[in-house]
Formats: sequence, structure tokens, C-alpha cells
Amino acid sequence: MAELASLGRCSLVLLSCFLALSSLTGEAGALQDPIQLGDDPSGDADPGSMDILIVQMVNNGTHLTFILECRTVPAPSSVRTYGIWLDTEENSGATAGPYIGADWYVQGGGVPGLYEVGGDESTTLVYRAPIEVEVRAKSIRLSVSLSDIGYPQDVKGTVGVVATTHQPVARLRDRSPDLEHYSVAHEVIPELPWPTPLFFIPAIGATILTVYRWKFKQARCG
Repeated sequence: MAELASLGRCSLVLLSCFLALSSLTGEAGALQDPIQLGDDPSGDADPGSMDILIVQMVNNGTHLTFILECRTVPAPSSVRTYGIWLDTEENSGATAGPYIGADWYVQGGGVPGLYEVGGDESTTLVYRAPIEVEVRAKSIRLSVSLSDIGYPQDVKGTVGVVATTHQPVARLRDRSPDLEHYSVAHEVIPELPWPTPLFFIPAIGATILTVYRWKFKQARCG
């Protein structure tokens, strides 16, 4: 019984270590620096809250967060929107609008959400899922679930990205980049250092087994 109690205490200590490491791993992923997709000239759109300066992207393994830094504090509202257009599939998507070929539109302001883009002669938007919208200083963050855009199975090798602002909703104020689009490689998307637990869990099991065998051997020798 003493050996089992000792084994139980050892298992508890190792489990505590695992939980602590998992917490630190999650914090490291959360604090990961954004990837800058590109910048846009200052002063090419008014008001300043609609003028995009920098477009960035962060991934925590479950969500993509796009960060639009503006000349002044963003102010999403029912008539003022901030958006990200994503071209994730081959030979589909919008045939008109800010980004021909876009398959998804992530919108902050208006009715926030993830929209599927389509249309033959004009762009149509169909609401598909909620998103998270957050304003920090002079930036607005739009977060969308990877599963909602079909990642990874329905996403092509290189994803096209365009950022836009609109006021009122139907009037384009700024586009970044001004021409073409930003490109993000499919492999860039997963960033969270998930494999760490895959190595650490077997290590815990091996350590517990080693301690158990040692205790058992001691008991037999005694």
C-alpha cells in the first residue's frame, strides 16, 4: 500500500507539471507576434478611422485574426464597416466588387460575421457564422474560426487577402493593397506549438512506469 501511495503522489506531481507546461504553451501561442501582410499609404482615405495603414494576421491554431491598423481609432457601426476578403478556393467566388475571386468576407460593423461570397453579375454575401470584433488603440481585430472557412481541407495552396473599409456600407473608402492582393501560403496558417504535448505525455507515462518498477524492485529486495 505504501508503494501505491508513493506512486499516486508521483503521478500527481507529474500531472501538475504537465498542466503547468500546457498553460505556458498556450500563453506562448497567445503572445505570438502578428505576421505583417503589407502596408498602405497614409492619407489616401477619409476620415482617418477608415484609412488603413497596416494589415496583419495572427493564428492561435483555431482562429485567424486579421488586424487592420488605421490612421485614427476605428469606429465600426451600422453604417461603417471593416472587412477582410479571402480567396481560398480555385475558380470560384466573387465576379465583381473589391476582390474578384474572393470566397469569404469577414466583416466588422454593420452585421458582423463571416459571409460566403458569390454572384454571377454582382457580388452577393450570405451570412455563415459569427466572428469576434475588437478595437484596440488604432487597430481593429477580426477573428474567424479556421473550421468555418474550411481549413485545411477546402483551402488552396496560397490564400489571397484584401482588406477594405466602407462608409456607408456600399461605398468603398479604402482598399489594402490598392491593387492585386496579399498572398499567404497555406503552410503559414498553423502557428501554435501544439506538438509539445505529444512528446510530453508519453514522457509522463514512461516516468511513472519507471518509478513503479523501481518501487516494486525495492519492495522485493526488502
